[in-house]
Amino acid sequence: MKKITTFLLLVVFCASVSAQQTDERKPAKTSEKTKIALLKARQLLQKDQGKLWGKNLWHENVLFQDRDDTIYSLKKLEGSKTDDSILFYKTLPKNTLSKTNTVQTYNGEKYATIVADDFYMNDESATVIHELFHRLHFEELDQKNIKLKTEPVSYLDNFDARELLRLEFEALRNTLNLMDKNEDKSKIDAALADALLFRKARQNKYRQFLKEEIEIETVEGLASYTGFALSTYPNKYKRAISSLHGWETSPTYTRPFPYATGPAYGLIFDHLNLDWKTGFDKIYNFLEIYESKYLKKPLALNHDALEEAKSRNNYPAIHKEELARKLTFENRVKFYTELLVNKPTLQATLASSEYTFSFDMNGTLSLGEFGTLYSGAKGTDLSDNNFGNFEIDPAKAKLGVTGVLSSKWGDKTKYTFPLPSKITDGKIIGEFYEIELNDGWVVKKKNAKGDLEIVKEETKASKL
Repeated sequence: MKKITTFLLLVVFCASVSAQQTDERKPAKTSEKTKIALLKARQLLQKDQGKLWGKNLWHENVLFQDRDDTIYSLKKLEGSKTDDSILFYKTLPKNTLSKTNTVQTYNGEKYATIVADDFYMNDESATVIHELFHRLHFEELDQKNIKLKTEPVSYLDNFDARELLRLEFEALRNTLNLMDKNEDKSKIDAALADALLFRKARQNKYRQFLKEEIEIETVEGLASYTGFALSTYPNKYKRAISSLHGWETSPTYTRPFPYATGPAYGLIFDHLNLDWKTGFDKIYNFLEIYESKYLKKPLALNHDALEEAKSRNNYPAIHKEELARKLTFENRVKFYTELLVNKPTLQATLASSEYTFSFDMNGTLSLGEFGTLYSGAKGTDLSDNNFGNFEIDPAKAKLGVTGVLSSKWGDKTKYTFPLPSKITDGKIIGEFYEIELNDGWVVKKKNAKGDLEIVKEETKASKL
């Protein structure tokens, strides 16, 4: 997560009179819902008293942010108002905070921020607890100068990797279902062994990606598990099964996968009474935890065992679906390579790391050495030192149609867009995106190919 997370796409259609009436009622409704959500999360975490992780996850630095830049908190914020001395609210200047579920700096302090959407305010406290876990987790990691990667894991778009991950999802669902039905432990053990067998086969084949894979699972997987474990979901096993089904339908697994695997493995390990939660400064490798704390030996992996496990986990249907998806994936790679690599483009490089980049995690695509494609994304400058802000139109965002390419050059991040259709003072408009330039930034031709580049305009003083 850090400064990266999924952003909420909201489209509201109303008649003018109805819209006015809705807007008049909305603040009261929103404030009441956010108050209930925050008070409920606080009560749950105070009841837990830190038993799950050894530290109390509740902190007053948590707020909901509405789409009109109004923020709501149980903490009295500078310049805020209150109607009941319980909930405090204020409207922030535009782009003060990114409208994402994440951890952000506000007035020099770290806050867990949640989008004030009905789903997040009514999901049994799972999202609020998820983000509060992030706040404490990041604080602990920062104190020990531990940096974990949370970028999409590119190999999970590969045909064989997706197939093995889907088989793992299937086996995890079987395990959770057996747990929910209080089936014999031997059946649970067998289903779980299948899941870890698929995981071991996949990770052995792509060893070079293991570090980044378990790091993002440590960040997002643990937060998702914690949200599930401390929520008031009436049946957490069924909820985890539903989550596995939901994330399995994603066109890409490179970023969403830990939101499925984290709750599943966490709940399973808890069911098996494993002492697996060893602190906030550890890297969590679910296969290693299983082998060392439960199996007490390496999981045996061989061709026959893998084929037998496939036969128990819906392999024919998964294989057929992934073969069809492979063709779609290859066509998308060709389309975006032509659009954002071969053709002339518009490019912008960040001058400062104080930049939030939020994206639809279900709309990413690896273009290998060229970087990662994001079909829906928004960039917000928090420093006034970068080129400006941009957004792909949420109404048009679609994988295979829209996108911005993000690539790394050393410690620099570069964004690549298709050529714009219109450039005016302070604004660049493309077919599906819009860029607001900060003062002093201009568009210039970069090379003979026809690429354009957003650069800081040289002043007379800088030329001397």
